[in-house]
Amino acid sequence: MNTYTSRVGILLRRVLRRMGLSMRLASVFYGRGYEQKYQDRLLSCLRSGDVVWDVGANEGHYTVEFARRVGDEGLVVAFEPNPNILPKLHEKVQPFKQVRVEPFALGDCSKTVLFSVSSDPRGLYSHIDETAGSVKVPIKSGDELIERLNLPVPNVVKIDVEGYETEVIKGMTRLLDHAALRVVAIEIHFRLLDERGLSPKCLLDALRQHHFVIQWTDPSHVIATRR
Repeated sequence: MNTYTSRVGILLRRVLRRMGLSMRLASVFYGRGYEQKYQDRLLSCLRSGDVVWDVGANEGHYTVEFARRVGDEGLVVAFEPNPNILPKLHEKVQPFKQVRVEPFALGDCSKTVLFSVSSDPRGLYSHIDETAGSVKVPIKSGDELIERLNLPVPNVVKIDVEGYETEVIKGMTRLLDHAALRVVAIEIHFRLLDERGLSPKCLLDALRQHHFVIQWTDPSHVIATRR
């Protein structure tokens, strides 16, 4: 079992968060730009002409990088349910004809849920919150998008959904078996999963069951590649 998802590892994270030390220690051991390693590794997995799903696109930082990497023959589908962020996302990707924006979230089934919109102008910390959300947003499953809406099968899926990672993976069970899908990259939000009584080990085990190999680039990001 990986140290990050072991019972001891999760307990240690919980203690460090309560002490306000988790981010400080991460920057000490991994550097302030530790997410750059994840980005570089993820971008290196992309090929010209690929189809990429950017699940939780926010303002489109990764969306733009993906568009540049896959080129005019590729396709990047950016999923972003936050109504406050969508105008910024549309503006940022406007020069890239290979980008398609979808204004809904991905989850384990089709439904409408409450979404908590943070006060951060960049949309950070906004997330699905079915008990305290203030905005209704639609959710669709990845399998449904392929089977009913004829969305192209992605070669790469990047997921950053603020604690809703497990539901996204559950909603693409059949997609995970598709040979065209080579890479699934996830930012794992330990605190939000912990608050919901969920373990990141479950979603990583699901990826392994579909023949993906897990690589941690830092304590919060994994890149799963098909064997």
